[in-house]
Amino acid sequence: MIVHKIKVYPSKIHLPKKNQLAWKIAEIASDNSKLNKDAIEMSINRIIDNASVAIASLNRRPVVSSREMALKHSRKMEQHYLVLIVN
Repeated sequence: MIVHKIKVYPSKIHLPKKNQLAWKIAEIASDNSKLNKDAIEMSINRIIDNASVAIASLNRRPVVSSREMALKHSRKMEQHYLVLIVN
């Protein structure tokens, strides 16, 4: 199992492509390992969830809504991590 630790960086910091989240996801997606039934089902569920969120957002004024939500849920500057676990 490979654990990828993903850190959020400010846009002013140049991050090499191979360290970017999109690159790591592409590496996993292009891997030739066998797919298992649970992974396929989970991927389908994620696509459905993402489509549902996208459809729900069609009724919102995107930029204004996002800004208003962000202002109402302000946080102190903190680091966020996303960990990808690959079998």
